[in-house]
Amino acid sequence: MDNNTLGSLFGMWADLLDGEGGSQAALEREFVAEFQKRKLPGTTIEPGRITIGLNETRSYQFATHKAGATLCTTIRQHGSDLYVAWDVWFKPQWNLVMLAILGIISLIVAVANIDWSYLRGSNFMMGIGSGVLAFCILFVLVAVAGKLIKGRWDGFLRTALDYFVYEDTWVLRFAVDHSLRAAAERAGLKRKLREWNPDAGQGGGGGSRLI
Repeated sequence: MDNNTLGSLFGMWADLLDGEGGSQAALEREFVAEFQKRKLPGTTIEPGRITIGLNETRSYQFATHKAGATLCTTIRQHGSDLYVAWDVWFKPQWNLVMLAILGIISLIVAVANIDWSYLRGSNFMMGIGSGVLAFCILFVLVAVAGKLIKGRWDGFLRTALDYFVYEDTWVLRFAVDHSLRAAAERAGLKRKLREWNPDAGQGGGGGSRLI
């Protein structure tokens, strides 16, 4: 993936541990283990890579919540030092249940418009065309309903930063932060990680409020 696929950046934190570059593998291993022990609902963690341009690629740990939040954790050796950081992104996800409902209704319309006693290509194309038209009309109606009820054209079509997503994203940030600190102790790092201030802005290494 590249950083454009992660969505919008909402917060970050970073630290540089002098002389701890050799601890990269141990800290990353302990961090993943600590995070997995929390068993956060709707959340997964897995390694991945970000590619910028044609050649530049780096590895990260991605903790992802089903609502669209991704917390990208960096644990990387830079010379003799160890760079540790995380940043949180949000990307709206399509409402697959709603899309499935629209698809099923459109399929029913398509089947209903096929004359099964006259099975020819033009007959099938007419049925498919009616199904596609039905999907488009339903999609527009749902979009209009979202705008009228929720104030967004995609209100019923994609996830948004509502209060529940807001809460889950903060839980994800604290879980990563606490897992990193526990992992640092288990990995035997000589210095504690720099404190994260949730009320600081992005430039202060904290967390800008999501809503």
